[in-house]
Formats: sequence, C-alpha cells, structure tokens
Amino acid sequence: MELENIVANTVYLKAREAADGDGKRKGRSRKWKALMKFAEPSEVQIYKQEFPELNYEHVVSKSPIGRRLFTDFCNESEELKCCNKFLNDVDNYEKLAPEESRLALAQKIYSQCLCEEAESKLPDHLIDQDKSKNCGR
Repeated sequence: MELENIVANTVYLKAREAADGDGKRKGRSRKWKALMKFAEPSEVQIYKQEFPELNYEHVVSKSPIGRRLFTDFCNESEELKCCNKFLNDVDNYEKLAPEESRLALAQKIYSQCLCEEAESKLPDHLIDQDKSKNCGR
C-alpha cells in the first residue's frame, strides 16, 4: 500500500508539473490534459455505492494524494477556497499539545471560519448549525 501511494503521488506530481509548467508542452498531448481533469459528480456517483469505505477520512486524511486532489478541487471553486484554510487550521489544532494554545486556536478558527461575521466563512450547507452555535461559547 505504501509503495502504491508513493507511485501515485509521483505520477500525480509529474502530471501537475507538466500542466502547470512554464508554457512548454513537454511532450504531453491534449488527451493527457483531458485525463487530468476532475470528473463530473454525476459520473462518479456509481462509485459511492460500489465502494462505501471510500469516505472523506479514508481518501483525504489517510492518503497524501487524496489530500492534494481535494485541495486542488477546493481551489477551483471560489465558494470552497476557504475550506482548505479551515482544514489546515483544524489539522494544526489537532497537533497542538498545551490546552491554552488549543483554546486560542479554536477561538481563531471559530471567528475566521464559522461565525456569521467571518471574512472567510464556510458555506452554510457545509456547517452543522447546532454544533457551530455551541463552539462560540
């Protein structure tokens, strides 16, 4: 499994490097670029039923390539760009040891991403409103 992740990561990074490069084609065809685009949600719905173990935790948290793909996906949409900042802040929160530091970072996350006045507020449909209201206390 570890070797598969390394190979997948390497292939993905090489492909992104070629697509994001300095404008030179580097031998990549248009077909290759078409293969690197994200599929439409309707096209991948069948996989959701076929592989129920493929959830957010499995794909994004446990797989570096999955995290990178999720980050790229969020960056393509103005509405979802704030999700990356939120997820990075939550990761940092989980790694902090002293309780005082965790509390300060939790308040920062709430004020920047969850409260109504936040500049980079997460979209309402992504927030559990009941849990969010309890966070501010």
